Formats: sequence, C-alpha cells, structure tokens
Amino acid sequence: DLSVFGPLSVAAAGGHKECVELLIASGANVTAKNGYGSTPLHSVSTKEIAELLISNGADINAKINDGTSPLIAAAMRGNKDVAEILIAKGAKVNLKSKTVTGEDKTALDWATDQSHMDLFNLISKHGGKKAKEL
Repeated sequence: DLSVFGPLSVAAAGGHKECVELLIASGANVTAKNGYGSTPLHSVSTKEIAELLISNGADINAKINDGTSPLIAAAMRGNKDVAEILIAKGAKVNLKSKTVTGEDKTALDWATDQSHMDLFNLISKHGGKKAKEL
C-alpha cells in the first residue's frame, strides 16, 4: 500500500531492483520511516536489493515501533538470503521486538516459531539467542 509504505518500500518488497535503483537515483530516502517506524530495509525481499539499500545508507539495525529490526523482519518471513546479507553487514542478532501480546522475541525466536531451521542455524551460528536467554 503506497499510502502506508511509500514507493521505495513497495518496490523493495516486490523485488523490483530497477525501480529501487531509479527511486534512489531520484532522491528517495533509504532511511525514511512510515508511521509504524518501518523502513524500506524492513520490507526488502531480495539479497540484491538489501545490498543496494545498505550501500546507499540504510540503517541495518533500524527498529519499527515494536522493536522489529530488518533481521527480525527477515526471520519472520523466512528470508534466509536477506538474513545472510544483514548479518554479514553487521546486523545485531539479539535485538528484541514485542509481539501483540507483549512478549519479547528475537530473530532466533521468530525463526523457531516459523519452523525455519535454515534461519535458526544461521542466526545461532552468529551468536543469536532466544529472548528468554538474554
């Protein structure tokens, strides 16, 4: 929804690399937040677009209002490719977000809850912990 997320976030979520490149070249702000605090990096669907946003100044540890980071968002969606680039570029693996019930969850918690074992292994290998362990 363009009225909520903006064209750069929508293009990033849709995997439209050429659109993302054009929007950035035209001055789109890669760190812009919507009313929920979400940035284009929270919506990104491909490793290539994540790299493009990061190389243009996207905040790798930006938090949505509930604390969700781009890595947590990738874990929620089961997107290992994006999680790999975020971790490689220095994303903090133990940031916490709040669920609607007020429970703290890390990227590792989300990977576990969504049964994404490949993500669980990746995040664990880089020091990720469950919220209860922090």
